[in-house]
Amino acid sequence: MRVLFVSNYPHLPDIHGGLQTTTHDLCLAIQAMGAAAGVLCGRQASGPDAWQKDSTLGYPVWRATQPEHALAEVAARWQASAIVVQTGTSLLPMVVRSLATGLPTAVYLHNVETHQLAGTLTPDPSLRYFANSDFTAERWRALCGIDCCVIPPIIDAERYLVAQTGEQVLFVNPTPIKGVEILFALAAACPELPFLVYESWNLAPAWREHCQQRARALGNVRWQAPTLDMRQAYAQA
Repeated sequence: MRVLFVSNYPHLPDIHGGLQTTTHDLCLAIQAMGAAAGVLCGRQASGPDAWQKDSTLGYPVWRATQPEHALAEVAARWQASAIVVQTGTSLLPMVVRSLATGLPTAVYLHNVETHQLAGTLTPDPSLRYFANSDFTAERWRALCGIDCCVIPPIIDAERYLVAQTGEQVLFVNPTPIKGVEILFALAAACPELPFLVYESWNLAPAWREHCQQRARALGNVRWQAPTLDMRQAYAQA
């Protein structure tokens, strides 16, 4: 059994986010069960090659400027048994490309952002829908009338448990869609509390500098670069 996870978002280590860490842990779990897992993803920088492959994460990862165009070739070369299309910036075109391969296709929904569909999800007997939570499943049922099998993220507790906690208020992923304005409002309203910010998604340099200036002006917000080991963050929270 070979399961190919596809998205036009970049993958670790190019970007750190819930989709990426969930996919990483799921791939490792699938391989621990004796099957094979691989990832086809977008990449940060464009290049002349259709895709580039590496196995530094413990499973094959194909990084492509336009992963939807590389999907058929990668699936055929790797002899994928099934394709799982995941949340991305344009979901439906990737689903169409996956169905065109003739391989069993599932759609794993990690958020509820309708503007990232580039189309409309519909109940379809040729597709199986997954969701990462009951909330996500219920929202897509209400929006599109589809039924999702809920597959929560796999969590290896040893990678997250800490022996102690700290006194700082932790906020991860300082972007508008994740509520960074709420963070700054809380920090301004509670100057006696120390806040700790960890980056996650790649930030535009101008946006990072804008936010860091606001953090410095407040005086109670400390800024940290992305990390793969969240224990160092949780130990301070």
